[in-house]
Amino acid sequence: MDKIFLHTASASYWSNSTSQTNDKNGWVVNFEYGTETTSSKTTENFVRCVKSNTTPVANAGEDQILKEGDIYS
Repeated sequence: MDKIFLHTASASYWSNSTSQTNDKNGWVVNFEYGTETTSSKTTENFVRCVKSNTTPVANAGEDQILKEGDIYS
């Protein structure tokens, strides 16, 4: 996995999925321990931008923590 996800922090990353039992929680994947869990959507976690239906591009850049109100183009 390290060769595909270069510059990936050993931390939790948001998925695109909301918890089915609590819509205020979302699913996160921990890239250090290889675990997944739900977390409050107000918790700061890393994000990785991905685009579906395309060939993955490895080493696209370092990860950023986005805060509410941040605008990236």
